Amino acid sequence: MRIPVSCHECYWADFDAAKVRAAEAEARGESPAEPSPWASPTNPDHWYLADIEEDNAYVGKCRHGHTMKATLQAMRYELLYESGIVATLMGFHREAVSSIAAALERFFEFSIEVFTRRSGVDSPTTEDAWKQVRTQSERQLGAFLFLFLANVKRPFLSGKALGAYETWSSFRNGVIHQGRFPSTVETMNYARYVFDLVQDTRAILKSVDADAVEQIELRHFHRGHEAVRAKAGPPVPDRDGMYRGAGSAAMPMMLSTFNVDAPQDFDARLAESRANLGLWGFAERRQSPQTGG
Repeated sequence: MRIPVSCHECYWADFDAAKVRAAEAEARGESPAEPSPWASPTNPDHWYLADIEEDNAYVGKCRHGHTMKATLQAMRYELLYESGIVATLMGFHREAVSSIAAALERFFEFSIEVFTRRSGVDSPTTEDAWKQVRTQSERQLGAFLFLFLANVKRPFLSGKALGAYETWSSFRNGVIHQGRFPSTVETMNYARYVFDLVQDTRAILKSVDADAVEQIELRHFHRGHEAVRAKAGPPVPDRDGMYRGAGSAAMPMMLSTFNVDAPQDFDARLAESRANLGLWGFAERRQSPQTGG
């Protein structure tokens, strides 16, 4: 999957040209609407698809020679989950399960960061401890479970909820480790389960310490800007003497939180993701017949 990035210099050049046309129209005695950079129509000539970068920093040249600098304002688990949803909608169900499972693991990592921040542990110290479990997913899960217990004062899952988690974990292991091909229905149901689990758990995290959640998110977004600076160097003034750093792209995704007015249920978010397939470089695909369990 690739992400869309745009050239801000081309965008502002279009806006400047619109202002010139408005001034010329006014000189002819016409009354044109005042151009606004926020109301300008999207110009497809300014958009590009870029391979997803591990450091979340996107630096390149547009077709007019401008340097494009951007970072994606999204957590890793959000992007992994969306990658899984795109794969689901395009009919690649094994790949979808793999991405969605990875998204859940990275959400547990995010939760661990929130809990340790709440406990007063700084990020560098948490990173040093994480190195000891970086490649051991079971130990990561164990760390999350007991940090959840210590902070929320109850087990993460119990009873029927624990049984459902174990059932879906078995499904995930069968697909990833045993080469099983899941059906459309199974894949979509797994996506729904992980979506609800992440949404519900993130709500708990915010109820426990909303400030810690925000600080961890900002830290990851700031890392993207630091990576852009490392690749492209510090901002330089444009022709107007303004310093423009990297842009922050906020893509609409299933697990995005930047739009507080967006619907929160799985089906509504799925419809939005289906409508936004073009953003990722895919045409909307007709839904395949749902067969099997």
